[in-house]
Amino acid sequence: MNILRAANDRCYVCPPQLLTICHSFSFADYYHPDFMGFSALRVINEDIIVPGQGFGTHPHKDMEILTYVRSGTVAHRDSMGNQAQIHAGEYQI
Repeated sequence: MNILRAANDRCYVCPPQLLTICHSFSFADYYHPDFMGFSALRVINEDIIVPGQGFGTHPHKDMEILTYVRSGTVAHRDSMGNQAQIHAGEYQI
């Protein structure tokens, strides 16, 4: 079964306009009973981040995270002390 969801049906802007978040499935404060995941896949998030902004350190227990950068550069730091620069067209797992 194919499910097609338009971006404007799954995206919202976090005040004060620093981050646009698109959730394909229920995640964090977003809940939709029809979109709880796909088999073992539970989260597909698209985050559009204003330059110079980002997320604080947070845990990734029992998760495999894929970061793909469409434009610009992301400075990634995690709670284990790892740091990396991820540039447009690159990904990090």
